[in-house]
Amino acid sequence: MSKSGFITIVGYPNSGKSTLMNALVGQKISIVTHKVQTTRRQIQGVLTEGNYQAIFIDTPGIFDPKKPLEKAIVDNAYKSFQGVDLVMLVMDARKYDEAFVEKIKKAAKNTPFCLVLNKIDLMDQKDYETLPGMKISAKTGVGLDILKQYIFEHLPEHPFMYDPEQITNINQKIWSAEITREKAMLLLQQELPYELYVETEKFEETDAKADIHQTIVVSRDSLKGIVLGAKGMMIKKIGMEARKDLSAQMNKKVNLFLFVKVRKDWQEKMLTLKSLGIL
Repeated sequence: MSKSGFITIVGYPNSGKSTLMNALVGQKISIVTHKVQTTRRQIQGVLTEGNYQAIFIDTPGIFDPKKPLEKAIVDNAYKSFQGVDLVMLVMDARKYDEAFVEKIKKAAKNTPFCLVLNKIDLMDQKDYETLPGMKISAKTGVGLDILKQYIFEHLPEHPFMYDPEQITNINQKIWSAEITREKAMLLLQQELPYELYVETEKFEETDAKADIHQTIVVSRDSLKGIVLGAKGMMIKKIGMEARKDLSAQMNKKVNLFLFVKVRKDWQEKMLTLKSLGIL
């Protein structure tokens, strides 16, 4: 009998949730930066091994929200607790917070709960060995086999919900837009990364290459020039970095065409947030 179930991955921003899911699945699905609000939507990664299929839900980091976009992002994280088989709280082991652990346990209600302390590669063993939970390093792979076995043991008996070859629920248009947004967040400074999103207008693929047309949307006229950069150098750099990553992940040549447009105060508009999968 096969076993299959959903595991939601929750925690503070920058605790390594997306890195962990990518490591478990074995491929980059969720984007990773050092900035909060990197993950905005619930993204599923699918791990199938033998008779086991674990479906991980990578969620936005939980923080104190103020703006409508921030509130929608945090609400999305808590919604992920519903209908899952395991709530996995990932925490930076250097920042263990017992009160937050209890808060998440309470929010999980009767759903099985697992505490995972990440980034132990950045600590001395004596500093984390007395802490509760499972200790891992998503970056180096330490502890992942034990964690994976724990997850498999807690899956319910159920037929596979995804084809064994499928590794995510998002399509290539969304995934490629997320890759470009990651590069923009890494290259742009201060608050600008939180004022933009990326839309894939056209995605055409053959066995040999992919032609991708995307628009970087910003919330104010003054930000358009920053994204473009002097003589178009910034958008060129974003495109170069995104193209490199997309090509490596897809194992083929990628032609990426980027444009910039203004959609005023898009973070305040519910229809836009719904279209982005945030609501």
